[in-house]
Amino acid sequence: SSGINAEYGKAHLQLSHITKVVIYPRTDECCAHKINGTKVSLQSGSDDVEQCGHVNHVNGTDKYEISCGGKLGDTVIIEHDKEFALCEVELYGNYAGRTEL
Repeated sequence: SSGINAEYGKAHLQLSHITKVVIYPRTDECCAHKINGTKVSLQSGSDDVEQCGHVNHVNGTDKYEISCGGKLGDTVIIEHDKEFALCEVELYGNYAGRTEL
């Protein structure tokens, strides 16, 4: 897949009770480090944005797990102050009575 690219912005995804977000970054030499500092947050409706955590880049790491601790949110926000590229994002939690997404 071509992945999710967000240049100086945000990628928004709609969900519910989130336990964790797993981010698979680009791993090539040109771009792997650009994931450093990427923030993962949740928002529920018009409520305040609640931060889950952020990515600390480590050379050779092919995935980063950010815990959201089951916080309620219908929007997952993945953002960075600079250009960044994601290959894949997995969201885990509860939605409409189901236990895993």
